[in-house]
Amino acid sequence: MKSKALALFLVTIFSVVTIPAEAENYIPPDTEETQVQQLQQYVHLIKTAFPFENSKIVSQFGFSQNGFRPYTVFEVHGDVLAAVDGNLSVNDKSIILQSNDLKIVYENVVPSLTNNFVNAGKKIGQADGTVNLYLYWRDVPTDFLFYFFPDKSKMVINGKLEEKEKEKFIENQKEKQSKNNNQSNTTSTSSNLLSYHELLKTRYDSIFDEAGKETNIDPLFLKAVAYVESGLNPGATSPKGAAGIMQIMPETAQKLGVKNIYDPKENIKAGAKYLRMMSDMFNNNMELTLAAYNAGPQAVKQYNGIPPYKETQKFVQAVVDTYENLKKTSTK
Repeated sequence: MKSKALALFLVTIFSVVTIPAEAENYIPPDTEETQVQQLQQYVHLIKTAFPFENSKIVSQFGFSQNGFRPYTVFEVHGDVLAAVDGNLSVNDKSIILQSNDLKIVYENVVPSLTNNFVNAGKKIGQADGTVNLYLYWRDVPTDFLFYFFPDKSKMVINGKLEEKEKEKFIENQKEKQSKNNNQSNTTSTSSNLLSYHELLKTRYDSIFDEAGKETNIDPLFLKAVAYVESGLNPGATSPKGAAGIMQIMPETAQKLGVKNIYDPKENIKAGAKYLRMMSDMFNNNMELTLAAYNAGPQAVKQYNGIPPYKETQKFVQAVVDTYENLKKTSTK
């Protein structure tokens, strides 16, 4: 089963669309003790090299009622310095500084260097206004202030603020529901069981078809994922905050441009895009794609396969079984 390729469900007559940058499930930093320990090696260097006295915090990383901000916004007037030793790369929109598993991305900075290795404290650009600073640890969006300047972090000042703001954001999204408001918000289960014949014809078929064409994924596969994730309930919300038919995390939805996470069309299309991203990342392997969709791509990379999480293993098997049965039923 592990060798089964995702090519089984790819619809080859359509071309693959360009997908936004990787959207990773965010985990609040207070639950990541190992990550805290690993980042400690950079604390002294960043505290020394980052010119905080010349920067004003405009907005912090995290949730608000308007969405999820995966970066910190500073007001900077003057030089921008490299926060760590690392490899510098520059593109049209940003300056990227990579140091092993740590990556810092600066937006709205005029670069003064091209691609090169730089030392911490080296001038890499100049800014006159707001600068967006993204911090990634092993490709996971991470709170810069929480780890390196805790005295200025809202997460440290009020440890419960993250969950409160997350709840406010989810409530704000719920209010945007229109015709689906009367559907109960339940945890992510397939409690309203449908037969495979019933699952072949649903009111969301046209959306699954459209999402399949845009991402080059078999609509039946998308439907199988949706069925296992939520039982096709557009109002479903998991305890972790995953929402809608495809159980999209709010921050992932934000990165994929979703305005109303509970809107079936937006939710299904976002889920299809994220599956496409995971498929491309794991060489069209069906099971690894599903595992990454459920547990995050970093977990799949860490274990070099499906992570040893019961939830993820059950999810992968359930989707594969549902998809196979849908295909068989559709040919009868």
